[in-house]
Amino acid sequence: MAEPKKSQIVQFLPKPSALAAMIRQIAQDSGRVGFGDHSVERMEERGITRLDALRVLRFGTIHGSIEQGRSEGEWKCKMVHKSQGSREIGVVTIVIKSQRLFVKTIEWEDR
Repeated sequence: MAEPKKSQIVQFLPKPSALAAMIRQIAQDSGRVGFGDHSVERMEERGITRLDALRVLRFGTIHGSIEQGRSEGEWKCKMVHKSQGSREIGVVTIVIKSQRLFVKTIEWEDR
């Protein structure tokens, strides 16, 4: 395994519980949550609203792995939460510098 160069910054993956808590806190202010074109198209296609997505971000838990984003200070993960019925919604989100969220895509988990 190659060692990182001295000039490279090595980021350690955050713990899922800590990252989920951060996402929940950021999502309390909907102005700090951005939706990409792809996520908006998937919401329309699947009948999922922005409010549904915000509920997932505010009350959900991380399912699956946490990945480093493309830029420094970014983390990508999927938050999952049961909607008002019995279906679970998954929201793939990118945490940007612990300040903002970018919703990449949204899906029903029981498809």
